[in-house]
Amino acid sequence: MVKSLALLAPFNWFLMAYVNYRVFVSMQVNHAESYNNILVPAIFQPWAHLICKHIKQGDNVLDAGCGTGVITRQAIEQVGSNGSVTGIDLNQNMLDIAKSRSSSDIEWFQADVTELPFDDNQFDVVTCQQVLQFVPDKQKALDELYRVLRPNGRLTLAVWKSAEHSPGWKALQDSLSEIINEPYPLPPFSFDQPNKIEALATTAGFKNIALSTVTKQTHFKQTSDFVFGIVEGSQNMLGKLSELAGDIDGIRVINQKMEIKLSTYIDDKGLTFDQPNNVLHAIK
Repeated sequence: MVKSLALLAPFNWFLMAYVNYRVFVSMQVNHAESYNNILVPAIFQPWAHLICKHIKQGDNVLDAGCGTGVITRQAIEQVGSNGSVTGIDLNQNMLDIAKSRSSSDIEWFQADVTELPFDDNQFDVVTCQQVLQFVPDKQKALDELYRVLRPNGRLTLAVWKSAEHSPGWKALQDSLSEIINEPYPLPPFSFDQPNKIEALATTAGFKNIALSTVTKQTHFKQTSDFVFGIVEGSQNMLGKLSELAGDIDGIRVINQKMEIKLSTYIDDKGLTFDQPNNVLHAIK
């Protein structure tokens, strides 16, 4: 699909060697490892303190869609010895990495956010970072989060704004669209609908709903880390274009397009761009 395009543009030998090496390494580790090592520090870690803002000592916390545990680990630091933290995710590979890098005090479950294996009124706080946009039945997900919260329990939920609001993601979206010669909206940015998010929470029964747009910066040491991390580390982000994983020529083409589009965001420290989120806080 993209190999012929790759031949049209020269690449310096260092980048070619680097990409070849990273693709080789990816064959030795699973996608969850690439996700955790490349994407989590740049994209998800900067939000950990905000997502955990309402967690207090002694709280029982559920991290719904915990991935490799970046929010879960922040939560366990805040609840103290009298609290508890539980993480759930559908992806067992993600959970395996989370377990290996986290406190033994955290409980982990492979579970669907629309069918939580917990009693009613079990948690003081539920966190849910970048999950809702991937859930087909979003209302059922909010209903479940409401069900497992105790009365006056707190929910913090974050969903990315559309790719058009973030230079890095827009560059990736545009690059992929150019490769396949048709518009290709990135799946993770498909639910930038603040009114709908608020309506889902209201229907579930939440009150004191506060929805705001918050922007933080995403930083990669180099553009190729961003490209490789997405292609090899997060199939959900590529959707039907996940076939690019392992395609050396495809990665080269995407990287070249990205470096051109993001030239004003690259300096000697790497690639840095704004990433806005829709962040919802609500009470049961």
